[in-house]
Amino acid sequence: MYIEAPPSSSLRRWVECLWWRGAAAASAAERETTRVLPDGAADIIFDLTPRPSELTSAFAVGTMTKPLVLEGDTREFVGVRFRPGCAARFLGIPLRELTDARVPLHDVQPSIGSDVAERLSFETTLAAKWQLVDDELMRRLAKIDEPDSRIEAAVAVLVRSGGRATVDRVAAAANMTRQHLRRRFLDDVGTAPKTFARVIRFQRLLDTIRRGAVKSWADAALEHGYYDQAHMIGDFRELSGTTPDKFHSSNR
Repeated sequence: MYIEAPPSSSLRRWVECLWWRGAAAASAAERETTRVLPDGAADIIFDLTPRPSELTSAFAVGTMTKPLVLEGDTREFVGVRFRPGCAARFLGIPLRELTDARVPLHDVQPSIGSDVAERLSFETTLAAKWQLVDDELMRRLAKIDEPDSRIEAAVAVLVRSGGRATVDRVAAAANMTRQHLRRRFLDDVGTAPKTFARVIRFQRLLDTIRRGAVKSWADAALEHGYYDQAHMIGDFRELSGTTPDKFHSSNR
């Protein structure tokens, strides 16, 4: 089970959504495998049901370039999904240090209350949990600079184009050289521009599949800017761990 909610208005430039994930399965046999796929964003996650062997229950999760498969996980999480290019300033470190990684939040940003996960576990409604997290983010917001508008512009070009914009076009939108753009993207977004473009293109393809709008895989490849069907399948497998056809079958 997965639910999203918008952040407060002051956070919307920074945060795409607040989210909750839990499991409602009654037995291990009923629990499904969850496949978490790259989306170009970084998150803060609060684990409300930590295991005895774990010393922390709050994590910073970097931008993903490969899938994460959770087998029958029954834990409850509350999370924050940042807009691409915004998490680095909130966390106070270059996001390249977190790419494809999960680290204890207190090692990265101790000023975001270390007791939040414990306090969340005592809240009885989802709205109250989200409000608690929103309040913590607002406290942090008062202490940091605004996002880099040049990176926001570069991200916007890539998103609007579905990942098809050239690096030269993106660099021009950001008023940077290609080399400077790449360095700033690694620090602020967590990946190089080309990698981020691949993820955006992949996410557009996922949306087409989920809407049941694929007429043929060859047409889908052309529509989303892949060289050909083989290129699309290879890219999809690398980012999802499965093929478009198998993903489509599992989402019917």
